[in-house]
Amino acid sequence: MKKKTFKNLILAFATAIISFPVNGADFKADRDVVLNKDIDNDLYAAAASVTSNSVIYGDLVVAAGKISVNDTVHGDIMLAGSDLLVNSPVLDDAKLFGENINVLGNVKGDLIIFGGLIEINKDVTIERDLIVFGGYVVVNGKVNGNVIIKGGQVSLNGIVNGKVDVDCEELKIDGEINGPSELSAMEIEFGEGARFRSDVRYWTEDGEIDFEPYLSGATATYDRSLKIEGKDINWKSFGAGLAGFWLFFTLSVFLVILLLQLLFRKVFEKAAMDVSGAYVRNFGYGVLYFIGLPLLAVFFMVTIIGIPIGLLLMSLVGFSALFAFSITSVMWANWFKYKYNKKWNNWMVILIAALLFLGLRIILFIPAAGLLVNLIVISMAFGTLLNILVLKKPEEVKE
Repeated sequence: MKKKTFKNLILAFATAIISFPVNGADFKADRDVVLNKDIDNDLYAAAASVTSNSVIYGDLVVAAGKISVNDTVHGDIMLAGSDLLVNSPVLDDAKLFGENINVLGNVKGDLIIFGGLIEINKDVTIERDLIVFGGYVVVNGKVNGNVIIKGGQVSLNGIVNGKVDVDCEELKIDGEINGPSELSAMEIEFGEGARFRSDVRYWTEDGEIDFEPYLSGATATYDRSLKIEGKDINWKSFGAGLAGFWLFFTLSVFLVILLLQLLFRKVFEKAAMDVSGAYVRNFGYGVLYFIGLPLLAVFFMVTIIGIPIGLLLMSLVGFSALFAFSITSVMWANWFKYKYNKKWNNWMVILIAALLFLGLRIILFIPAAGLLVNLIVISMAFGTLLNILVLKKPEEVKE
């Protein structure tokens, strides 16, 4: 009874993590993806370029070099790429990571941006908060929530109805700020349209400046506590570097998964068939692998004659730790294809694996349970691979 209960528990965890990103969703993976038909579900896409001319009634998640969103998205959007264009309304939150980002459509929720060159069009309305980490930031639209910007050169030319918190090198204000403001910049410049309707606390490298012509029923106070520590921080480089890191990380994960699937497809397909019949057994093999392999490596390392073997085993431990999430994601993507008899090509399996990778990393943020889910799913994947590659006789492995 206990064994059956434990098996059901493992299956529940595994099914939860595997089903998380794929139920009720559409997937696109190719060199270039162009969408011209409306989509009722969430959409996940990975390609060199993605152009969406479709109404999407769920969430939109895309990793690509160039991304254009040209029709309404009813859910959240999360875009990671080099050049991003949001040319249509987003009816929930938007999270954008890229080098060049242009927002021309309204956002009903929060807008969060990490990027290099960022521009928000004058006709755009952001209903909730705007949070930006960038190099060159231009906000020409209207923000009904709060604004937080950390950047290099920042221009606020629109209307902000909430609080404003800006840290940057150069700040130009040529719009209306209706909430209280905290402004920290090496230089602050005003345009003719600048207007503050609530109190302002500020710091500049040159000391106090004249806010009086731009105050409307408000006061401005020079506050040394707002001084930017580390004046040499290059926010432009920081924003571009952060966006570049995100893009590099995303594409690197995708590349590793792509190579694993293309080079070892038959191995993972056999693993997918094998794990379906012995979840508990393969979980046990995986636990033994992650505990026993380091101990075996240490054992060989303490004997002079066994040092080469010990070094080899330690290298295998390092490889397993480094690529554990990628290997696990590819194995379970193939399991899903086999289990539910999906007619997926390699590209679709690669995309599903990338989404599983993301799901595993997100679940890690759940205290205790997130770690437990990852340990179970990863151990089952490695245990299955160990079984078909080492423990099983060749004739036992299904072709």
